Amino acid sequence: MRCFLTSISVILVCLCVHSSTANAFQGTRRYALIIGNNIGRDSDAELRYAQKDALRFSAVMQRHGGLKAENTIVMLGNSAKAVKRALQEINARIRMENDRHSSKSSLIVYYSGHADADGLHPGSATLSYNELRTLLRGSAADLRLLILDGCRSGGLTKVKGGSPTKRFHINVKSNDSAQGLIMISSSAAGEDSHESTALKASFFSHHFINGLVGAADEDSSGTVTLREAYAYAYRNTLRTSGRGVQLQHPTYSYEIKGRDEVIMTVLSGAQRSGRLRLGEAGEYLIYRGSEGGEIVAEVNVLQKNALIAIPAGRYFVQLQKRDHYREFTVSVGRGEISTIDTSSGRRVAYARLVRKGSEHKNISHQVFSRAGVRGAILAGGKPSPTMVLGYQFDLPTVSIALRARFSQEERHQLSNTLYIMQRDWGLGVSAQHYIDYSPFSVGIGLVAEAVQFRQVFSGESKVPARNSMAFSFGALFSVEREISDRVVLSLEGGPVTYLVRKVRTLGGEELGSSSAGILTAWASLGLGVLF
Repeated sequence: MRCFLTSISVILVCLCVHSSTANAFQGTRRYALIIGNNIGRDSDAELRYAQKDALRFSAVMQRHGGLKAENTIVMLGNSAKAVKRALQEINARIRMENDRHSSKSSLIVYYSGHADADGLHPGSATLSYNELRTLLRGSAADLRLLILDGCRSGGLTKVKGGSPTKRFHINVKSNDSAQGLIMISSSAAGEDSHESTALKASFFSHHFINGLVGAADEDSSGTVTLREAYAYAYRNTLRTSGRGVQLQHPTYSYEIKGRDEVIMTVLSGAQRSGRLRLGEAGEYLIYRGSEGGEIVAEVNVLQKNALIAIPAGRYFVQLQKRDHYREFTVSVGRGEISTIDTSSGRRVAYARLVRKGSEHKNISHQVFSRAGVRGAILAGGKPSPTMVLGYQFDLPTVSIALRARFSQEERHQLSNTLYIMQRDWGLGVSAQHYIDYSPFSVGIGLVAEAVQFRQVFSGESKVPARNSMAFSFGALFSVEREISDRVVLSLEGGPVTYLVRKVRTLGGEELGSSSAGILTAWASLGLGVLF
């Protein structure tokens, strides 16, 4: 079965908790084996982002996790045999260096790629979970942390089902250092792990790494613990996978003693990074450079003034509100804290966001009511009032509306001895493509209706009422502007052609009929309510 996954795995950090976060990693040597492989067995679909996420994980851990480049092995596209050999070699190095140092040691093993219920398969061969556990349990590192992002990787932790669990505490602060083995997987046994083309990453890796750079820092301590990172990744992987066809439940297993908090990252002190303060709780999309740039982070923060550590540079930020987005541009300097003032920024309705092709919001709805005027249809008639009610849904490339219309037209005939009252009801559909400007949106499209006419006659001549069916079609032009969070003002209209049955009469008697086309025009103004 084809699996889409992507990186995130392993990190290590066994540390003494100091009052100063700058000293959080002192006294611990940490080593990492970081593996990414887009290729699996012949039957596996090639992944797109596993190797990219492995590189991103390595960069974040070296920038914020106290991991040194000389203690980091990054393997991209290597075989199961090569991965096993590299893990054996790093174990031998840790054992040798433990003899020369009195400090504690930690090992991170990170894997992103194809997997199944039995093991990892980078390339055509399999590295079984039994072999992997044996190698990790046999490591001389005091703390071993394994994180796997792969389909059905819950076979490693033996978690078979998919049901939410309470947040877990791997440890509690005390004077005892954490020691042992911790294993985290991106999905339960039997579940696929998924990649996202919008995020250009796997769900789990994306959220876990974003948690490490600050989104998971629930207590605003300036550090991110393993407990916080896992809880954040679990919550948001479940949320984003819920938009698809299958939920994805990250799982964990731990075999440790000691009660120190396992600190993963420290958010200050990176030479090439700055920090971004998010003014209020909510879901943020952060793009590099401009809106068309790469998504650097999708973070869902639960507290005000959360700090996110990101490389220095210019960013485009979207904050998701209940009825709209707010958009900001911000520059983050090295070693500086830049703040997003969420009371400012540009407001963008969901309909506009949909029309930009956002994968995070792919449909918008509104109901509308408009009143206006339509040109005459009866010979010698006058423009008549018209009312339109409808429901519209916006898709990325087109907006579709279902419409109901009513019009009424009057005129005198036969030297004012015959009075005609004509009412018509229309049911139709329209399709428009919108171009969004600030502050207006302009639409162009087509509208078509099935119409029922009813003509009632009064006067000296006795003429029975007539009913007939017709069809209309025409071009549609509109201009729309938001006037509040949920209300839009719109003006629309255009030329329309009615294909009707015309009856020839003499003295109230029908002499015959023929089909005819009547060209007229209409315009209306009204309000729409977004939901």
